[in-house]
Amino acid sequence: MRVWHWINSLISEINPRYVLSFLAMGLLATVFIWLITVKRPKWDRFGYLVLLIVLIRCLLFGNPWAWDFYRASLSVDDLGWRQQSVVYVEYYKFFKYPGKKYLAVGSSQTYTLYQEYSQRHPGLTVFNLAGMTPIDFYLYRQYIADRNPQYILLYLTEFDLAKEPSLLAAKIAPSLGWDLFRHWPVLYEISKEAKTELALKEIALGELMPEYKYSFIFKGLLQKFSKRNQALSIDSLYKETQPNVEQLARGIQGVQRELDEKWISYQAYFLREFLEFCQRRSTKVIVIEGQYNPLVVNEKTQRLHFLTQQALLSLLKEYPLIKYVPKSETLPLTDNDFSDAVHFKKESALRFAQDLLDKLDRGLPQSQDGK
Repeated sequence: MRVWHWINSLISEINPRYVLSFLAMGLLATVFIWLITVKRPKWDRFGYLVLLIVLIRCLLFGNPWAWDFYRASLSVDDLGWRQQSVVYVEYYKFFKYPGKKYLAVGSSQTYTLYQEYSQRHPGLTVFNLAGMTPIDFYLYRQYIADRNPQYILLYLTEFDLAKEPSLLAAKIAPSLGWDLFRHWPVLYEISKEAKTELALKEIALGELMPEYKYSFIFKGLLQKFSKRNQALSIDSLYKETQPNVEQLARGIQGVQRELDEKWISYQAYFLREFLEFCQRRSTKVIVIEGQYNPLVVNEKTQRLHFLTQQALLSLLKEYPLIKYVPKSETLPLTDNDFSDAVHFKKESALRFAQDLLDKLDRGLPQSQDGK
């Protein structure tokens, strides 16, 4: 009875795609064991090796319990911001989601903007990764679609489109499969521009070897149990979230420095791919013209803002399911609304999100269930 209860619970909670994957893995393992132990083919040693690799991969990465262990055991100081957020989305990908009206997708800026509101309003949830940009929207498109939203909210500025499409982050993203060949020319150009040719090779290697793709897990566990950060007196990354005046100034300069117009066309390419994916699924997308700390604004960012808006408006003309919300229709923000260069203070985020979602609810058609 306990086994049946566990199986029933598994089927009711886990995404059907992964239930089928578990069953396929179990069937494959059973067939291999039967062939090797009963038939004893000439290639039994090779069979044992294949079976061992499949089982190890399933145990380490192919189930929610392994990712739950990594999630509970490893902190951002053990892994890094992006790596820790990858651990979270890899864990949560296994579960069913009933679907909500809004799914806000984006970076930690998106998280700070919507998270507090989502805790109080069940119609909104958040899907975020540290440093998430349009290339990541595409790479994680299936994970996003599995949340079953009616509307996807994208809060976009030049901070997103004029930022380098990170291949260092892409190498630990979900497998591209055959799409890797289709996007290889663009990824190759990015690698040459960003001097990240090694990361591109690692993307290809990670397609074949998930244990290499997720090697940051093993490094994090080693760091955790060796207590390396404590031994070297390395400050916690969480200190970055509450900068003093000097750190804020450095953060602003860092944002200004990392933005470049050469990245806009590449990010727009992946944003188009993501929007195309959403259109095929009839998923509606709402693009909000974003804001960040006005202290970041200078002549360079103003030019990048213009180029970003041109790219966005050009894209929006191609996709009728997309609604665009210009900055003029949202609350104005000052430097007092931000804790650093881009992240919102809790009270300001709640006020901004409340106003935005109220306006969206009034301007969008109601579904039959009234949600």
